[in-house]
Amino acid sequence: MTALKELEGLNYVPERQVQIRNEMPAPTTDLEQAKRDLDETGLAIMRGLFTPEEVQQLREAALEQAELEREQVVALFARPELGHHPIKGMIYTHVGSRIGRPLKDPTYQVVRFLVNKGREFIDLAKKPEFLALAYHAIGEEYHLSNATALVIRKGAPAQVLHRDQAVLSFETPRPSMLNLMMALGPYRADQGATLFVPGTHHGPAPRYAMGADGLVEVVEDVKAYPAEMEAGDVVFFESRVWHGQGPSVSDEMRVSISFIYNAHWWKPHENYPASIPNELYEQLDDEERALLGFKVFQHGTGTMMPRDPQDKRRNIGTAELPFIPELRRGNGKSAVPLDGEVEEW
Repeated sequence: MTALKELEGLNYVPERQVQIRNEMPAPTTDLEQAKRDLDETGLAIMRGLFTPEEVQQLREAALEQAELEREQVVALFARPELGHHPIKGMIYTHVGSRIGRPLKDPTYQVVRFLVNKGREFIDLAKKPEFLALAYHAIGEEYHLSNATALVIRKGAPAQVLHRDQAVLSFETPRPSMLNLMMALGPYRADQGATLFVPGTHHGPAPRYAMGADGLVEVVEDVKAYPAEMEAGDVVFFESRVWHGQGPSVSDEMRVSISFIYNAHWWKPHENYPASIPNELYEQLDDEERALLGFKVFQHGTGTMMPRDPQDKRRNIGTAELPFIPELRRGNGKSAVPLDGEVEEW
């Protein structure tokens, strides 16, 4: 195999060595045990967080949204058999995918920006166990970065093993994000259950090379284990552990919801302050707005100003800013002081 020059940034290898564990953590109903599993293996599986009725409601909402997006020619999907994935297993939602109406059920469909697509998804993102594990893993202020539903069908390929923070060219003492995958039905190996190499969060990123067949592969000879789950189970994994989607060979589709929580300094996958409708913004409380990125953290990161004089969107955790456009003598534009008044000192 020959090393890929374009992936040299992902081949950074520090002195630390991978400490692989040869088994997956068992599903647990205990939050403290889940925290220990996350620390020791890089992932944890929790069971018993939802009733069957809650799971069914989420499944129906996700599938109806996915179906209507296909009907209305706005579905985001990939069909690997048509060459819709540029690198073996790396199914991107911005490269190698299609937006529109697939001619047949796609092997891979993602429904993005779930926070815009149902109150039940916002409530799910606030699940106390989700937030507790996000804070435990990241260790500082965080926000929701990504909220998607995934529908995987027979023929979806395996992803190459990777780390979610692979974009960083340096190691971090803590993960920069926590990902989770909630099963909305059976989540088996033959359906493409997520594969993990437990313990790799304590070592460097995988190295990549190109084989004779032109496909990208991981250099290290490691065994990856599927996170097989029941409906309602949730696998949590931090951003340094090696993982990837398994291949789907089952006639039964796999439906799941994925959330990613990022450290406050990490640019989110989905920019909610710029994307959520005004109607939804007005329905959110401050806790929900903070989770979606409206809160200003240390050093003023994330500060925003009104986009127009009528804009009601405001930061949380800092002084409110007035609307101030380009001001030039004679251009007819005016700033709007807070509360319509001028405060003089």
